[in-house]
Amino acid sequence: MDYEQTLVIILGATLAVFLVLAIGATVLLIKILRNVKHVTEHAESMAESFVAVGDAIKKTAVPTAVGGMVANAIGNFVGAKGKNKEDKE
Repeated sequence: MDYEQTLVIILGATLAVFLVLAIGATVLLIKILRNVKHVTEHAESMAESFVAVGDAIKKTAVPTAVGGMVANAIGNFVGAKGKNKEDKE
């Protein structure tokens, strides 16, 4: 065999090894990208649910605050009325 044929065989084997490695790396990259896509979709759905919970809290916070103020005002009125009765007696 000549040196040229030996060099062609070595180069061909090297290229074949790199081709197999590149195919394997591409398959792994595709699997990783699919997992990343799944994780981002899950994160988006979680963010949407947090927004929904925040909206629900926002909707109930105002009536709760108003109810608390009304209850406080009623408590103050009842307490003031009770003090007036004690002062008269």
